[in-house]
Amino acid sequence: MIRERYLTKSRFKEGLECPTKLYYSKNPEYKNKQLEDSFLESLAEGGYQVGELAKFLVSDQPYVDNISVESLDYEESIRITNEKLKNKYVSIAEPAFLFKNLFIRIDLLQKKDNEINIYEVKSKSWGYEGVDEKENKQFIKEYKRGENKGKRIIDPNWKFYLYDVAFQRYVIRNLFSNMKINTNLVLADKASKTSIEGLNQFFKIKNNNGRKSVNVRRDLNISELGTLPLKVINVDQECDFIENTVIEDRSFEDHIEHLSKLFKQKNREWRKIDHNCFKCQYRNDSSIGLKSGFHECFKNSNYNINEESNLVERLWKGTKKETDLGNFLIDQVNEEKYLNNEVEDENGMSTSFRQYIQIKKYKERDNTPYYHEYLEDVIKGLEKPYHFIDFETSSVAIPFHKNRSPYESVAFQYSYHLYDDNQIKHKGEFINTNPEFPNYSFIRSLKNEFSSDLKGTIFRYHNHENTILNKIYTQLINESSIEVPDRNEMIDFIKEISQPTQTNKGEWEFSKNNMVDLYRLIVSLYYSPFSKGSNSIKNILPSVIKDSSFLKSKYLKPIYGTDIIPSKNFVNHSWLNENELDPYNSLPTVFSNINDDYVGYVNGENLSFNTINDGGAAMTAYAYLQFSDIEANLRDSIKDSLLKYCELDTMAMVMIFEHFLEKTK
Repeated sequence: MIRERYLTKSRFKEGLECPTKLYYSKNPEYKNKQLEDSFLESLAEGGYQVGELAKFLVSDQPYVDNISVESLDYEESIRITNEKLKNKYVSIAEPAFLFKNLFIRIDLLQKKDNEINIYEVKSKSWGYEGVDEKENKQFIKEYKRGENKGKRIIDPNWKFYLYDVAFQRYVIRNLFSNMKINTNLVLADKASKTSIEGLNQFFKIKNNNGRKSVNVRRDLNISELGTLPLKVINVDQECDFIENTVIEDRSFEDHIEHLSKLFKQKNREWRKIDHNCFKCQYRNDSSIGLKSGFHECFKNSNYNINEESNLVERLWKGTKKETDLGNFLIDQVNEEKYLNNEVEDENGMSTSFRQYIQIKKYKERDNTPYYHEYLEDVIKGLEKPYHFIDFETSSVAIPFHKNRSPYESVAFQYSYHLYDDNQIKHKGEFINTNPEFPNYSFIRSLKNEFSSDLKGTIFRYHNHENTILNKIYTQLINESSIEVPDRNEMIDFIKEISQPTQTNKGEWEFSKNNMVDLYRLIVSLYYSPFSKGSNSIKNILPSVIKDSSFLKSKYLKPIYGTDIIPSKNFVNHSWLNENELDPYNSLPTVFSNINDDYVGYVNGENLSFNTINDGGAAMTAYAYLQFSDIEANLRDSIKDSLLKYCELDTMAMVMIFEHFLEKTK
């Protein structure tokens, strides 16, 4: 049986992004990478949970009341929906509707007499973490200057959410023209706090044959959940605005009709490529045996891309600027325009000069690294000993802990390496594996790693560690010394090693022990063509190793986790081998012969993370640890992998710094 090709909410969103995507969408010849991205998957799981929690906005016992339309069949789901709508007052989750070729399933719907309320549930946050901060978000923005002055648009950060709601309203209005339709967004409310411990425990992610769902006790009552950390916002005004917006010279209604025909008839409407194309979910490597929509679109624009290293997306901080000029290949870029009178600032390379170096080296096929002349002075000016710290954190839609807000930062792990008198050791670590709020234990432990007369230089990589310390500072400020007796000592420690962010601007002055950002040193003082234009530590580390015979010689040997370099988690470990110069690829897999009923997809190809080697996988892994019924062997395996991953993050910083020391001897 051939299934009808209906334009759904997700297809409508793809069509808004780029109508060409509708040709690739649901086409078995093309792969949608977005569906398999592990980091996006971890975020999506928060969305599943928020969706289940939101059902309690319309019913005290949604599972007892049987409000959900669970059938996946188009016709059956519509039949069940229509049956439920015969009631004068009714709440329905996932009701299905068909108008012409438009098929939608609404997250939540309430019918009251001649009124229908639509609720679109999103895990996106509303409001702020801090106390006394007002909600000041606006969905409709107005240009204050320039040629578009006075023009009003939907805020790009909210565009696809609001167009989604407007699309649903369009369908419902056509089906129920005699009824008043009200539209609402349901968001995770960062201004609210949970009133119970373990709210997330009620909503556990399951994976049934590749389809994710949330396991909820059938008799669960709203009285057990305490305060729901959700915000309901009416968006009728925004939907009116959208319905009166012209989209590519078409009315909103005509544009829907246009996208519907494209999808139904499997027509491909070629579009002019732009910088957004680099993020296309239909971009694939030919080795997987499927077509790549990304490459076909570029070919249609007369770019036969065989060597992707030539793509201008790799130009650091310059992609959009060049694509706006019609330059999609680095070979098309005029590097001389990046040379100006501001070749360097007081710390090294300016942004434009770094771009110039990158373009020039690519065009000349020069793979040698560039070291700025300031490198030696900067490195020799840093006080010994050298400390390297890295944090792993979580931020989830439904808080794990009582009195916490959606997406409130949780610091669950750190690693600490010390480099003193040419001796390297993994000096300290912390990890929380229990369902408890870890932030204060985290800071206590980190504080105890350092003496009161702290000497030397503390390194972080980019802004994350400084941002998290500021967030914990705000949390501590709002605690009483009765509840947290050592609150003031922890606050003083945070001030000692960090700088205030914009939120805490003016709260304290810079200290001599303020962390040094190794990322900023790299950006200003070093460029390697092997990094592919990225300054992520995952790209910089293998680049530095390729540039350093010293590092290759040293770490090919199994010296890590010995008396030479003590480790808390590795024994006789070699970070490199003759065929692999990326230490992150040496990390072990998480699971071995584990079959867990709860996780469901902890083995085989359905595993959401097999090796913890990035922050997204670490966040997902920590989420698993928050469920009290997880098996002991699974918990231990995840904990072990988290410790090894975080330890490598600080050891990676050590290796990079070793190379800089090597170049300054």
